[in-house]
Parts: sequence; C-alpha cells; structure tokens
Amino acid sequence: MDIIKKQSTEYLNSLADRPTSITSTFISEAIDIPEYGYGTEEVIKLFNKRFEPIMVGSAGPRYLGFVTGGATPASVAGDWLTSIYDQNTQSTKGQGDISANVEMETIKLILELLELPDSFLGGFVTGATMSNFTCLAVARQWLGKEKGRDFAKEGISETIKVLTATPHSSSIKSLSLLGMGSNNIIKIRTDGDDREAISIKDLEEQIIKLNGEPFILISSGGTVNTVDFDDFIQIKS
Repeated sequence: MDIIKKQSTEYLNSLADRPTSITSTFISEAIDIPEYGYGTEEVIKLFNKRFEPIMVGSAGPRYLGFVTGGATPASVAGDWLTSIYDQNTQSTKGQGDISANVEMETIKLILELLELPDSFLGGFVTGATMSNFTCLAVARQWLGKEKGRDFAKEGISETIKVLTATPHSSSIKSLSLLGMGSNNIIKIRTDGDDREAISIKDLEEQIIKLNGEPFILISSGGTVNTVDFDDFIQIKS
C-alpha cells in the first residue's frame, strides 16, 4: 500500500507537467501469467514499464481534449474509502451495511447545493450511459402508465414517440437497450444553424401533431460539441 500511496501522490503532484497527448500505439506485446501470479510489487513494476510512461494528464489543467472524469483530490479520497470499506449490500433498515444511507445523505446534500426541492429523488450510477439509461427507463414506465400498461412486465408492442434535437450518443444507445428503438426518434430542428439547442417553435409544432399522445422528450443540458443548453424554462412552460 505504501508503494501505491507514494506513486499516486507523485502522479497527482505532476499532473500539470504531464503530456496531454501521446504518439504511442496500443502495446500488443503479450505477457504470460506465471502459475502463482506476479504479486503486487511485480505487477506495479510491469505497469510502470508498460503503461505509466504513456499515461496522459487527462485530469490536469492543460487537458482540453474532451469531457473527462472528475478525479479531484476529494473524489480520489472518496474512491479510496469506497474500495477499502468494500460495502456492497444496499440496506436502510439496519441490516447489512449502510451504503444506502451514505447515498441518501449525499443526495440530500446535492439537493441543497443545487437549491432543488427536498421532494426530489436521486441515485448514483456509473456514468453517462447508465444515467441516460435510467432516466429513459423511468420515462418509459411513465409513458406506459399513461397508456395503462406496464412495459417492464408486459414488454413494448407499440411505437414510443421520442422527441429530441441533439441527443448524446448514450441516449440513442439506451433507446435500443430499453426496447424503444433508436430509429423511433422524431428529430426536432435546432434553434438556428449555429446552435445545438432545441427549437422551441418546432418542438411545439411537433407536440401539436401528436394530438395529445404521450411522448418522451430528450433535452440537452450542455451538448458535447458546443456545450449548448436547451431552454428548460420554455420547455417546462
């Protein structure tokens, strides 16, 4: 652990000076696994020889390539504690561990930070894909309830209308995984040629065409290419 602690600290302290791109290609050289394994120290040596020199400073201040994770010192500490305590039974009734309690308390703090109503619910997922997947799963169930159906139990036997302008690729993937069909999107125009935000006027026209039929709207809160935002206030009203 001392070796890992030392190396991790040195890496974090050198982030600002690390390269932000590399020219090396994937290392294809194969290694054999010995019968009794390598052991921690030898694995670290192999990692430092094969991979560490080509690690880019994606968490550093000069990396502007694309959206990356949020490995701040505070989040690294939280990640380490999560791995060390290794709690994995979600329980809020005093049985098992308290993972769910930690999550619920953190959600309350996030609601306070973002000035959201206490009635809001939340949960933690692994990343963008599972976030959009979860939201669309909830939307799918809501839409089914509007039609008097439980799609999770009965399956989907009809076309679900999904309106959007510039959805994230993970949203398209999630539509496929949830059985709603990635081709069943009603594409809404953007708010001008130089924008990625949804056109409220076109959105209204498309909603009118649905003649009261329930639908799912995928909005963008900061698109990948231009960080454009849909007008959520107009959409809500």
